[in-house]
Amino acid sequence: MKKLFNFKSTGNKWIRLLDKLVYFFGIIMVIMTLPQAIIIWSNKSAIDVSLLTWGTYLIMSAVMATYGYVHKKNPIFISYFAVTIVEIFIVIGIIIF
Repeated sequence: MKKLFNFKSTGNKWIRLLDKLVYFFGIIMVIMTLPQAIIIWSNKSAIDVSLLTWGTYLIMSAVMATYGYVHKKNPIFISYFAVTIVEIFIVIGIIIF
């Protein structure tokens, strides 16, 4: 069963491409989330920003980061860990402001 999820063991070029895309989109996910945190903290305002939405995103990202860590899936762990950190700042900003 473990081999089923071991993408790196395959020689398939499409799976290797998918591995690279996961890293790329992991970086994009953080870059696209960062502006919300910057806006909240620089304006010292979270008006019209939903705590329910961002709190849910935070929980989902933390679960996905944990999944990646437990299953030793570095692209998933690294991507979701990084976005979890940004979402923590967003949620804290919403609560404070």
